[in-house]
Amino acid sequence: MIQMFCTKCGFENADNARFCGNCGYAFPQQPPRQQDAASGSVVTPPPESNTQVPPVPSYQAPPAPQTPPSAAYHQPAWNNGNPQTERPVTPEMLNSQWYYLVNQLVYGPVSAASLSQLVHNRILNFDTPVKMVSQANPADIPWTPINKTMMMDIYYSGAWHQNTENDVFSSGMKAIKNTINTITGDSGKLNISFSQLFSDVFKKHSSEEADQIFISGTSLTTPPESELSSGWPKPWLFSRVFLMLMASFGILWTCCLAFGWQNSANVIPGMIFMGALAVPFSVVVFFLEINVPRNVSFFEVIKVFFIGGAFSLLLTFFLGQIVEIGKLDYWGAILVGIVEEIGKFAALLFFIRKTNTKYILNGLLIGAAVGAGFAVFETAGYALNMSQYYNQITDILFLRGVLAIGGHVAWAAVSGAAIMMVKKDQPLSSKHVFSGKFLQLFIIPVILHAIWDMPIPVPTGLQNLFPVQILLTVAIWFFLIKLVNSGLRQVEEISKRNEASQL
Repeated sequence: MIQMFCTKCGFENADNARFCGNCGYAFPQQPPRQQDAASGSVVTPPPESNTQVPPVPSYQAPPAPQTPPSAAYHQPAWNNGNPQTERPVTPEMLNSQWYYLVNQLVYGPVSAASLSQLVHNRILNFDTPVKMVSQANPADIPWTPINKTMMMDIYYSGAWHQNTENDVFSSGMKAIKNTINTITGDSGKLNISFSQLFSDVFKKHSSEEADQIFISGTSLTTPPESELSSGWPKPWLFSRVFLMLMASFGILWTCCLAFGWQNSANVIPGMIFMGALAVPFSVVVFFLEINVPRNVSFFEVIKVFFIGGAFSLLLTFFLGQIVEIGKLDYWGAILVGIVEEIGKFAALLFFIRKTNTKYILNGLLIGAAVGAGFAVFETAGYALNMSQYYNQITDILFLRGVLAIGGHVAWAAVSGAAIMMVKKDQPLSSKHVFSGKFLQLFIIPVILHAIWDMPIPVPTGLQNLFPVQILLTVAIWFFLIKLVNSGLRQVEEISKRNEASQL
């Protein structure tokens, strides 16, 4: 195959290449090659008199502010003003990455679509020096004006508009990620595989393994800080607890169906409690397994669950009488979010002060326990209110059970982690509660709770799918996983610090 060398950077390209694979320079169009009838070799006819190879331009960095593109540039320079010779734009061209130079400062890399948008918005012009990102050393690639590169074909094709929309979406997601990193103070990469995180769920485990989890948090079972593991745990016990509770609920429900609701009055309260308990308590066990420091006992978790849940419900009723929420419209939903999250937070503050813990993972566990207790008591109350409509009891229990994953348990867990991120190993005080970093984190469950309760219109046919609540559940768990990641990094730092002190 005949090779062609770029006149800009000397890179060796295929003979039929339209652009330099190293610097993006657009090669001048060559006349078609013909085959000699006698020798069979490929020959190139001599160029016409008016065909000239454009010289390598010499230029300086453009002054600021740059002038907007003018009509003189409305055709690619290598096309000699003939719009019919424009080349088709390929996905590879649209996805190419570029640097650009302004006032001797290098910017980028940006996509060809983004670069086209900058030209379109008159932030750059066609004289702006650019270079395409390649495998070669960037210092070895010369700067070339935009109007001497394939960027002209990309710009006038208009195909970059769609790519720009994708860039905007990517930029938006990146901005959300950066905001979360700023709030949590964790800018590290989230190294987690959900398939590995839940890989132990489907494995067989012994009773002794379960006992090791339930006996954690004592003076004999809490590991030294220097021996803590900062790797992602693989929780599994929560799934067995969930199946056990659901089996109990199923037996009681079967009793009501088999002997009639009217004849099962003594069974209904137990069925309601087990149905309300199954999901929230299983999530608490999940956070118990995630709690790598193993410094909170199961007895303490049970105490926080029952007393903290009941106490937070009492505080919520008290605050509700002061605020007078009234109708659950948009404003009422905001008030509910504020009142209930403050009530749960006040309860978990009591236990955090009492236990005097310092780990973010402890805050997640204690907060989840308070939120789960609140959720169980509230769901049981809703179901009991429907006791005269037996068929609606199970509907409420199933619905609130499914949605409990992203509700009170998750919101209170965020609040617990937030106060621990601020408090660290210091005694809890009012300065932690009113610190800016804590309030930044605490406002997240308040907002999500308010949106959860808002009467947001849903398209016909989707009402029973609860799309708003599902999206909010995904959002809060994305945030929770990030907080778990921050907690594991904290454990790693403390473990390394203790190892160093023992040397």
